[in-house]
Amino acid sequence: MIGYKSVQLDELIVSVNRTSSLDIEMESTVIEGEVVTVEVSRLAQKKDQTGTIKNISGETIADISANSSNLKAIEINHQIIPNIIDELPILCLAACFAKGTTEITGAEELRVKESDRIKSTISGLKQLGVQNIEERPDGMLIHGKTTLKGGFCRSYNDHRIAMTMAIGGILAKGTTTISGGNIASVSYPEFWNQIKSLKK
Repeated sequence: MIGYKSVQLDELIVSVNRTSSLDIEMESTVIEGEVVTVEVSRLAQKKDQTGTIKNISGETIADISANSSNLKAIEINHQIIPNIIDELPILCLAACFAKGTTEITGAEELRVKESDRIKSTISGLKQLGVQNIEERPDGMLIHGKTTLKGGFCRSYNDHRIAMTMAIGGILAKGTTTISGGNIASVSYPEFWNQIKSLKK
């Protein structure tokens, strides 16, 4: 979404069993006056009708369109957490730009991922200048409308934390360094090449 009002992402691997309807609107400062929408939707139902969903080597592949909109704080609770557990670090980053306070509860599982993702997400975001964030035993509170600044972040040997902090670094003013950032290749081998292409 960096620099665009809308973007078409083709041939993404999607996990149909892990997605459900959730519309999240948050305001972004990526481009002055522009906004970004994050949408998690049941892709099989929507995309199967258009014929863009397919199976390649046992993986469900779909094309996704994303459009810009205002970002607003939301509540994410135990009912939706199982469907978006791995996306929570990047959603926390988006929440930093939202109007209002985003509350995440029922996310204890984050503590036993590749890292304690509650602690590592908060630590990384604080290194990028987010001060209005509160740790909870099962989640966090994120008070939005933050301006990010470059900083030194650790990946905690966790590919999702590395990728989240990289996106945060792009959105931040100044230089961001991520220790152990190469771990992103565990789930996204071309991640750093694509990040470089965004910065051109």
